[in-house]
Amino acid sequence: MAESPSELQVRKSDPLVPRVLARTREAPPAPQHSSLNRNDFVFALFKHKKKIVLAALVGFVAAGAVYSLYPPVYQSQAKLLVRYVVERSSVDSIDPGRSNSLGLGTGTNVLAAEVEILTSWDLAVQVAEAIGPKRLFPKSEGTPSKEAAAGMIAGGLQVNVPKGSNIIFVSYKNSEPEIATLVLSELVNQYFNKHLEVHRSAGAFDFV
Repeated sequence: MAESPSELQVRKSDPLVPRVLARTREAPPAPQHSSLNRNDFVFALFKHKKKIVLAALVGFVAAGAVYSLYPPVYQSQAKLLVRYVVERSSVDSIDPGRSNSLGLGTGTNVLAAEVEILTSWDLAVQVAEAIGPKRLFPKSEGTPSKEAAAGMIAGGLQVNVPKGSNIIFVSYKNSEPEIATLVLSELVNQYFNKHLEVHRSAGAFDFV
């Protein structure tokens, strides 16, 4: 078979051109579309509807159990800046010989004394009496005692002092947000009164 002049000319100019200049190429296969449609999904849902409903019920029951066994806890926080301890002044002239008997000379001792006041059982009882045990246990059928209320206050109270700081961090946790705020507010108020009672004599405290 004689070659055409055009083919001879191309081969002479470019030796890398293959001998077969024209090659039949197969067309790429057409993309296959999925045979699944909306009806198939609906059919699958109806076919496994019992399993789907059962899994949903198990999820709701598990969520309810977690909520009942682990109720949310709310926390109220306060910061107390301790600048100095109120010692005897010119107002508190009763028994001046005890002006330095407390031994609160350093900042560490001062903060330790304030933490002891905040975490004392007496202060927790005073807060419980001021608020009322019944108010602290709204779901209680009987009449709770002030000791039980004070125990709840002491159990949810946390007092921390960062190292090298003169700020006392006080927090109280409770499952009821209103009680958490109420207890901490009353605790701070009673703490101020207890602070004056501890660091001043009874006569000076009554005068103030």
